[in-house]
Amino acid sequence: MDNVINKNEKSCVKKKTSHSKLLEKKLLKQKFADENKLEYTDNEEAIVECNIGSLTNIYSRYDMQKSKTLEPLLFEYMMEETDIVPLNNNLQLNMCVYNNTTDEEEVQARKALKTHFSFNIARDNFILRRKIKKGIIYFLCGILTLFLSSFVVTLNTKVPLYELMLIFTWFFSWEASDIILIECNKIKKHRLNMLRLYNAKVIFVRSIVPPRSLIMVKRNSKKTKTKMVVMDNH
Repeated sequence: MDNVINKNEKSCVKKKTSHSKLLEKKLLKQKFADENKLEYTDNEEAIVECNIGSLTNIYSRYDMQKSKTLEPLLFEYMMEETDIVPLNNNLQLNMCVYNNTTDEEEVQARKALKTHFSFNIARDNFILRRKIKKGIIYFLCGILTLFLSSFVVTLNTKVPLYELMLIFTWFFSWEASDIILIECNKIKKHRLNMLRLYNAKVIFVRSIVPPRSLIMVKRNSKKTKTKMVVMDNH
């Protein structure tokens, strides 16, 4: 029984490996069609379309003023779309909203987008400066431990100080290179995409028909406002 089970397991493993190899060959040979081709304007600006609906959807639910912080899912979507666009092309954000959206709401939304992106750029600048300082400190510590290792060789001690100094040198040099070459480059790329979104042209496309309930709510709110104005005049 054990031999039969082992044979079955081996055959399953062989099938999986052969299947994975076939998939890898297809990946190398097959040329996938670019179904999600980017759309460009006449000025060669890449169009990023966002299905918004009500403009209140762009704000974070924790933002009381509705003017500073964007909805995290919308922000992630914008960043993912920006990653695809080549650096040579500018961006155009087409925000598809309800057709009863007012000009005041659009002005407020534009201001919120600018505020959110500028805040994130400032935050990335702060994090980048802190990372660079940390990397420089690690690099200097690596040089110091390397210098001490050459001095420790002359000492006759039972503790392997020379090996310890070499380990510390390797650790500090590795951390410094990881911070400066990898982490800082990630932050720079993120900051660049934020800057592209900050400079993007924002166009509100009033193409979505709102539900009847929202139309009734807006009408009722307008009626109450007019009543308040009449009462104030009296």
